[in-house]
Amino acid sequence: MAQWYDKFDGPANVELGKVWQVQNGGFHILRETSPVAGGRDINRLRADNVVVANEQRISHVLPSELDLSVSVSWRFILRHSAPTVAGKLIRVFLFGNEVDPVWNSAGANAYALQIGWNTNTVWLTRFTGGGGNIDVGTGNWAQDTNDHLFEVTREVSGANRFWRVYYDGSLIIGPTNDATYTTGTHIGFVASERNLIAEYSITS
Repeated sequence: MAQWYDKFDGPANVELGKVWQVQNGGFHILRETSPVAGGRDINRLRADNVVVANEQRISHVLPSELDLSVSVSWRFILRHSAPTVAGKLIRVFLFGNEVDPVWNSAGANAYALQIGWNTNTVWLTRFTGGGGNIDVGTGNWAQDTNDHLFEVTREVSGANRFWRVYYDGSLIIGPTNDATYTTGTHIGFVASERNLIAEYSITS
């Protein structure tokens, strides 16, 4: 078993493009206390407070610890700054085949978890290129401005890939089988202004 963990402990890995590469808009590191992290001060990757077309986007080369041939778990804290405002979203690209995590790219083949857009729906979505998308599964969240812990698991069982999504420890999506894409080159984070991710880990 291998684990990749990013606690965003240095601004250079984001703001200077050392590890994460900004594809659109801008991001910075915010340090705050989080009750979800046991009351610790943690660093968060937050989208800048500006409005940009097609949201603010950042990506990371697929970590070597992310082995898509075996079962995988993604865990991260998300916080939405304006969950009741239409068009404002958070989208975590779990893996995809393009550097820029833009959903409507002609060649985009990817899986992503999305919250926001003035709804309490959580989407686990497969993007199929050119703006096409298929919901692998949907669930619900509190639609508030608090920190929440999300975990996405992808269980390998023969030719099947069983997906599950947990929200603050409770199963809200799955198990649902989707084995369409089995390879990728990047992970990514897409966010409207001031939305954030923290304590990101991937285990496989």
